[in-house]
Amino acid sequence: MKETDLAIFYHVGKCFLGMNFLEGMRPSLTDPVNLVDALRLLNGPDLWLKDFLTETEAMEMSDSRTAARTLRITIAGLFGDLRAALAQDVSNAQTAVLESTTIARFMAELERFEEAFTRDCKQLNVFTVTPKGFLVRAP
Repeated sequence: MKETDLAIFYHVGKCFLGMNFLEGMRPSLTDPVNLVDALRLLNGPDLWLKDFLTETEAMEMSDSRTAARTLRITIAGLFGDLRAALAQDVSNAQTAVLESTTIARFMAELERFEEAFTRDCKQLNVFTVTPKGFLVRAP
């Protein structure tokens, strides 16, 4: 029987969407991350999280869904920071940076989501299509 691990699909999507953008955007821990650049990269992951919450409504993935909602709240807060910078002065928005505490919180929340998702995936029945038909992996 072939066992399917849904967490693999998440990690492939993560690579494509750039959820780990913060580590690559700044050369060192002391260098600031530009808010506009960060939000440009977070738009795709935010939409993915929204779809994830919609698609998993009927599934027993409460830890993953809670962690996804927390990530979306953090992203929404960053968009709020950008709106506030724009309201003060458009040139402020171009120079606004993410605080290191926000970056650390985002990365910790992302890690909590990944851990919850990996744990929740192991509790699901997963159908795998093979050349000979369907297989079911029981939790």
